[in-house]
Amino acid sequence: MTMLRSANASQLKFDDSTSSPFFNFQHGDGTVHQIWFDNPESLAVKYGMASAAGLRGTGPYTFDDLAYSTELEKADAAGMWAALRKFTQK
Repeated sequence: MTMLRSANASQLKFDDSTSSPFFNFQHGDGTVHQIWFDNPESLAVKYGMASAAGLRGTGPYTFDDLAYSTELEKADAAGMWAALRKFTQK
């Protein structure tokens, strides 16, 4: 999220076929990288699909990449955890 919010990032885009957001990021040396990731909106879609398919469990690959240092980071993390409820709600 820090990279996305920086001046070196393009506007957020969304790929409908994978339900995934992405953006381009330009490093100081001019190299451009495309960053794909999940956010609360994309995870809610994926968790909803898992629930509808009758899967018995799902979750993020890793839980330790969420940051909690600033109020903005805490809000981002809360959104990620809230998306997981999409799986548990029937």
